[in-house]
Formats: sequence, structure tokens, C-alpha cells
Amino acid sequence: MFYDRFGWHTREEYLDFARSYGRDVIEWRGFRVLANVRELLMVTWLAQNAHEPAAAAELAKRLDSMRSDGSRRCWSPF
Repeated sequence: MFYDRFGWHTREEYLDFARSYGRDVIEWRGFRVLANVRELLMVTWLAQNAHEPAAAAELAKRLDSMRSDGSRRCWSPF
């Protein structure tokens, strides 16, 4: 998901991971559901830290993209 949804890894890094793992998890039919759950966990964790200005700004960005079903490529590692 860090490659597919966030763009935090290159295609080459992802393909190396898939080769090492032995499977392309993006092709798995449960990937979308699992990725959605993981994103929700990332957002709820960040919400607990929203008292910090940087966390609050990132949280707002993530919530907006989730509400609009927009790209997650604007999410920053936090």
C-alpha cells in the first residue's frame, strides 16, 4: 500500500518486495479491504496526536482525501 496508494516507494522497490515475499499482494482480492482498514488505523492513530499542529494539519489532509475518495499520494509519512 505504501507503493500503490501513497507512492512512498518506487515500482522497483515494490517489485523487489513482491519477489522476496513470493506474491504480489496488490493482486490479492482482499487487498483493497485490508488497505482501507490500515488507512483507517493510520488516521485514528494520527487523530490521537492532533494536539500537535503538524499532526493536525496531516490529519485534516488525510480526512479530506478519505471523505472525497481522493488520492492518498498527498499523505506524508508521520
